[in-house]
Amino acid sequence: KVKTEYIEVKTENLELNETKSAQLGIKFEDKDVLKVSSEENIDRSKIANCRKRVTGGHVRIFKPEEDQVLLDAMEQFGDHIDYKQIAEDLQRTKSSIRSRVKKLKTGISTKGHRSFTIAEDMVILDAVLQHLNGQSLEMLTLPRSDWMEIGAQIGRDDSSPRLRWLIILRAWILQHYAGTLNLDIRRPLANYLVENFEDMHSIDWSFVNTESQFAGHTEQSLRYLFVSIVTLTKDNLKKQSEDITLGMIAEFANTAFMPGGKKVLG
Repeated sequence: KVKTEYIEVKTENLELNETKSAQLGIKFEDKDVLKVSSEENIDRSKIANCRKRVTGGHVRIFKPEEDQVLLDAMEQFGDHIDYKQIAEDLQRTKSSIRSRVKKLKTGISTKGHRSFTIAEDMVILDAVLQHLNGQSLEMLTLPRSDWMEIGAQIGRDDSSPRLRWLIILRAWILQHYAGTLNLDIRRPLANYLVENFEDMHSIDWSFVNTESQFAGHTEQSLRYLFVSIVTLTKDNLKKQSEDITLGMIAEFANTAFMPGGKKVLG
């Protein structure tokens, strides 16, 4: 049995009468939307591409830095990813984040990660700090047009320098002024979380960020640091992400990051 598929086509500027419609195989049912019938199976991906062309939509390709953020979240939260928060961080829609995570779960490889150089960091800092003008450093960011310009200067997509600023560079500056630069907070962070939250999904990062012992960090930098601890814990215990608890993370951190080479608990 032949399956009939339909493609919806906007016809605001098309002049078709009933006779021409019949000749073209178009059902003349609605003056605004016409359903074009095909007597063969149509690849749904082609339908999706057709709709994109009709609407004039622009598809933003995920960059390695964005994929790494998603992969880290998948490592930490498994199937309980906070799509809303990640969408805000990456300035994308929740649906696009869900779709990308689904694709990454299939094992599709991404382009290799390219580390930032000092020269690239300087370009980012020069551009961002020109916009300081009395603004709070914690809240300082730029419109996407500026990030696109910065990205063009260093040969990267606009999301790359933006994430570099939000997660790494801004935190370094804040830690410098707070006197906490190069201070290893992995043990204190892991212990604080296990003492104050039931599980990873209940962590309130805005609340954690108010703790004086984490001065100089931002919500983004704390989440990024925590994900790295979760990944190390998972690899060390050879467990799946969904089996990792805050207790396991704290126990691992107290062993792996003990000061002076001695195990310290509490």
